[in-house]
Amino acid sequence: AKMLEEQCAGKKFGYQNIVIKELANVEKIVPCQVLYIGEDIAFEKNYDRILMKGGLKDFLLITETPHGISSGSIINFILEGGSVLKFEISDSNAKKMGISINSKLSTMTSAIKR
Repeated sequence: AKMLEEQCAGKKFGYQNIVIKELANVEKIVPCQVLYIGEDIAFEKNYDRILMKGGLKDFLLITETPHGISSGSIINFILEGGSVLKFEISDSNAKKMGISINSKLSTMTSAIKR
């Protein structure tokens, strides 16, 4: 979170300021546009609450958890072979959330389309 805060300081997306918030638990989630759930949060167990707190739809849900895609994540970071960082992408999960994935993202060498 600190690194993202530093990189995004003073930057905008369109007319909106980019705001990075690090939250201690699921209960602190507020409606947002992008939500990153780290491995320390039980994503599968908390999926319904995460959706409700995040605004139900129209936000990008990113995880770093085993089975993140099968549990509803749109992008899930994984370590392949124990050391290579890759990410899985689910177009069907994105559509359920009202989001479309840019084709350039899914053609990156570190992308695994699910």
